[in-house]
Amino acid sequence: KDQLIELIALLEAGIDFAEDDIDVAPAAEILRRIEPVHAAISALISSFAYGKLVHDGFTLAIVGRPNTGKSSLFNRLLQQDRAIVTEIPGTTRDLVSETAAIEGIPVGFVDTAGIRIGQDLVETLGIERSYQAMADADLTVVVLDTSVVQTPEDREIVDRARGQGKFLVAANKCDLPGVDQEKPQGGDNALPVSALTGEGIAELRRAIVQTLAPRGRMEQEGGFITSLRHEQLLKESLEALEQARQAVGLG
Repeated sequence: KDQLIELIALLEAGIDFAEDDIDVAPAAEILRRIEPVHAAISALISSFAYGKLVHDGFTLAIVGRPNTGKSSLFNRLLQQDRAIVTEIPGTTRDLVSETAAIEGIPVGFVDTAGIRIGQDLVETLGIERSYQAMADADLTVVVLDTSVVQTPEDREIVDRARGQGKFLVAANKCDLPGVDQEKPQGGDNALPVSALTGEGIAELRRAIVQTLAPRGRMEQEGGFITSLRHEQLLKESLEALEQARQAVGLG
């Protein structure tokens, strides 16, 4: 703020004394003073994605085949037992929703029915709702069971998530013997986690925020904007500064 006030005063003085041929400040000095203001405004503009998340929150759908640990991961991220967890495939047959926070950001978590060829009408309807939840979510987390060989259904779910928008792959059950944590199933963006022990959950939480708002932590420390109107005004200010910088440089 102080730098901006000093810059405005310097530019106004240059205008006031222009007819008297008084050089208030050389062009190099004006350019030097413009740079930190330009950088600060640019940083605030880039913080809008993160600020919008803090203000509005987002929805996250957790999907996968039955018994990959979706409900266990859902409960672990919520830090409470909200979804029923059993060893019986297809326990979750409808959407289970809950709201919690990740790094201070409100998140609408949605646990979905396991996606496989439906065994009955109820399960088939649940799977259709799972697909709809993926389409509606801001981010999808595909849960894979890394203790078994990846199936065509796993790949189909990952491909669908990739085609619908932003997604992450949680390579679950990394605590089991023989699971390779260095090369988890699911590709380069797969994160090894254990819904049972909590291993990798902190990293998954960070990845969720970073996927939707890169550089979010840094922006939080330096301040951020949450209003679209403020973003537009800052962009206009940045354009004006750029014009001033070019004018001084040409002068």
